[in-house]
Amino acid sequence: MEKSFFLSGIGGQGIQLLGKNLLYAVNEVGMNGSYFPTYTGTRRGGYSFCRVICTEGRVGSPELPKYDVAALMDNDSYVTFKDIVKPEGILIVNTDLIEEVESDKEIRVVKLPMMQCAQEMGNMFTFNLILGGVIVELTHIVPNEILKEQMLKKLARNEEMKKLYERAFEKGVELAKAV
Repeated sequence: MEKSFFLSGIGGQGIQLLGKNLLYAVNEVGMNGSYFPTYTGTRRGGYSFCRVICTEGRVGSPELPKYDVAALMDNDSYVTFKDIVKPEGILIVNTDLIEEVESDKEIRVVKLPMMQCAQEMGNMFTFNLILGGVIVELTHIVPNEILKEQMLKKLARNEEMKKLYERAFEKGVELAKAV
């Protein structure tokens, strides 16, 4: 089995953290993976995207022409990468920053208000945890608990943050179940 992920957004949304943690979670269940980041030097607001390849065998190339799953979290990402999903793949879009989404009969388009959900959590740093919950629930690449625990281990600095981040991840899982 092989699954490929393309995650894209703007600096500050936690795209790189999510990509790395997805790779760590895949490794934890005995799969192989590669993580290939690209981002600008701008700390917040610059473009940021990464590719994560997960496989039971050997990883061939860290970059592909099309991916099984693409999560595009801002309008520039959508305009640039909307055609990067393989037929029968999944395109996840953040409707808070992407207004016009074309329908495509060859792929599954999942539209979610990601920033609104993070704001409802009371902390914008929950954005990538929500997206992580969405991704694992839609793809089942790893058990939900594996990615959640991996992200909590890397991100939560105290018990209060841990509880907030757990709720954010579970919110992502709920969103994915509802679509």
